[in-house]
Amino acid sequence: MNKNLLIVFIRNPVHGLVKTRLAEETGSKVALAIYNELLSAVFRNAIPVKSDKALYFSDEIDETIDPGVFFEPQIQKGIGLGERMSNAFMESFSKGYERTVLIGSDCFELTPEVINKAFESLRNSDCVIGPATDGGYYLIGLRRAIPELFLGITWGSSEVLNQTIHIMDHRAISYSMIDALNDVDRLEDVMKYSKLKRFLYDKHNNTNP
Repeated sequence: MNKNLLIVFIRNPVHGLVKTRLAEETGSKVALAIYNELLSAVFRNAIPVKSDKALYFSDEIDETIDPGVFFEPQIQKGIGLGERMSNAFMESFSKGYERTVLIGSDCFELTPEVINKAFESLRNSDCVIGPATDGGYYLIGLRRAIPELFLGITWGSSEVLNQTIHIMDHRAISYSMIDALNDVDRLEDVMKYSKLKRFLYDKHNNTNP
């Protein structure tokens, strides 16, 4: 058994239910197309990582999604993002994993090297954070369950990272920080990447809201 587990948290790719902030600016059809491209990117970057892998769906297991290699399919459990992430970490450690890294599907800049760096950081720290430039984080890794890291966090705000660091400092939890990267949540984020911008001008994706 590999002692490392990579967890990928995703929303089920349903029209009108993903990338809702982006959809306000682009329409929900374009937002879904961009989200599917982000999913493809996160799978490509996860595949080379030498770890076991688990894919956590937000609602139900979607067998039409093919990550390219085996990801153990799971369903997120709990009310709210914090509880769902905390439960995923507890499940991982209950299975005997020693280091667990969790990523989402918003970061188009994520690479296998960044994920590997996160696992390496967990050799010397209880927690590793990949900070997002919007004040959140695109990656969090633990080497033991720490439920308090996910309590009292204003999810979706620019305070997520600062609130998490405050908890770690207050409770003397050792942590490492790796590369700061951009998340894709709004149109201005999409405009940074040519591979995502093309969906804005795709007539097929722009025929309906």
